[in-house]
Amino acid sequence: MAESPGYDVFLAEVAAYLWLLGRKVLSAREFPPPGQRVIRDTPVVTGEAAVARGNQLRVLALGFGIASGVLGLLLWRLASTFG
Repeated sequence: MAESPGYDVFLAEVAAYLWLLGRKVLSAREFPPPGQRVIRDTPVVTGEAAVARGNQLRVLALGFGIASGVLGLLLWRLASTFG
């Protein structure tokens, strides 16, 4: 059976990172969370706006996780068809 090129694994890793980042934002109620490295001076968003961003990150992570599962299933199905 053919190996998948790893796109599904990459999406799962991005989903995990975004989920953890969203959790840090929600617990700190700050975006970027304390200790997060940034490239340039970034204004810190606090309060409800930060909570909204944290929730958006978690929804995005959920979407990437679902996409990873669907892509993995499709690649497996494709590989077994041409197998």
